[in-house]
Amino acid sequence: MTGLFWVVLIATVLVLVAMRIWARPEVRYQGAVLPIFDARPGGYDLDAARTYLTAISDDEKRIYLDVLQKLDLAFPLLLAVSIGWSIRRFVPREWGRGRYLLPLVVIPALVTDYVENLAVAGILTSTPADLSPDLVRFASSATRTKFAFLALEFIAIAVLIAMFAYRRWMIRKP
Repeated sequence: MTGLFWVVLIATVLVLVAMRIWARPEVRYQGAVLPIFDARPGGYDLDAARTYLTAISDDEKRIYLDVLQKLDLAFPLLLAVSIGWSIRRFVPREWGRGRYLLPLVVIPALVTDYVENLAVAGILTSTPADLSPDLVRFASSATRTKFAFLALEFIAIAVLIAMFAYRRWMIRKP
């Protein structure tokens, strides 16, 4: 299983790199770089969404919808499997059957990421003039929620690694 874990982890990194190289629809507007909607941990408001839609070219929008969002079909699942599997590897055996439950912490971020992708696609197929404030609020909320859930996942991994290191080097010290 260790070999398969590394294959999944490497695939996750490769998809992330592909997303950064081939699909960089950050746009420039009045000297500022506007990040993609999916990469705004604090979310965005209606004015920010309208500004982005005004600034993004048709080619950049096509890349966002046709390339980035297609890669983002695989990435959340690969990330969830990578993080869940990492969590599972560090959960102490003495936790019994409960050790199989903690990796499920990845599910909320996975689901929220896919919901966010659908909402962002709705924004990108709108014009600045007909952009729905409710859609922007929903998409922004999904983005913030996704990042909050991801933070919880990384906190879980950090705590488990600290526990592993403590058990390994402090308790088993000769």
